[in-house]
Amino acid sequence: MAPPFSYRFNRFEPALFVEIYLPKKIRYQGTLYTSLRTGFDFEQIKRHLITPDHFAKISEFLEDYDTIYDMYKRNDITEITERVAVMQQSFSGYSMYEVDGVFFNHDQFVESSTKKTVPINMFIAEENVQVIRMIFRPKLTQIFDDVHATRNHNSDDFYGMGFLRQALDSQYQLDHELKRKEAQAKTIGDEKLVEILKTQRKIFDKIINWIDDVALFLFGFVMYKICEEIHELAQKDERPEDEIWVTSFWNCSINRITRR
Repeated sequence: MAPPFSYRFNRFEPALFVEIYLPKKIRYQGTLYTSLRTGFDFEQIKRHLITPDHFAKISEFLEDYDTIYDMYKRNDITEITERVAVMQQSFSGYSMYEVDGVFFNHDQFVESSTKKTVPINMFIAEENVQVIRMIFRPKLTQIFDDVHATRNHNSDDFYGMGFLRQALDSQYQLDHELKRKEAQAKTIGDEKLVEILKTQRKIFDKIINWIDDVALFLFGFVMYKICEEIHELAQKDERPEDEIWVTSFWNCSINRITRR
């Protein structure tokens, strides 16, 4: 009898695909390497996030994330400490590659051209671009266990892949849709639907908390550290970067092939 195959296929998992684009410069490598490696030390990240001296700068990176943005803007040490204490580790690795890039600073070009004639080449940067790629995936098994639900195969099911995808990709739309359905179910007295929607709401809330966890790590820690280093170099007469891009793809799918 042949021995069992040592690898197995894992069902589809929704994920968040992120890339950071910045110029490839030797002077950034130390901070970049340290920040990413420190990302595996979850307790050190937490200490960074609950340090009051960091709150004002951290809030600058979180404007798209209402709940955690508000608590940092308020300098609410108690709320921040309690939120960070329940934060889930979301970072499990990264990859890097380089591409040739060309960047045109349109805003500075327009601003300068209204005052005097300036060669357009002054506003075009051609340089190697360093790309840091990270994929974050929520711990679905834990989420479903916490709400006493089972993930179903049917993508159209209440707890299926379609709902998970929508929770990641269209949070505001799904939140509005759930509120409408919840009100409708209560009005018509459909107790079974009410219970289903309660479970959906719990799953949705956990996905939103996970998204905030990723934002705290990615923006509150990694981008904070990168931008802090660039700012400090600028104080030493190094030319600062005009822009750093962070791209997010919310409809990423993963099938992990794992060793038994």
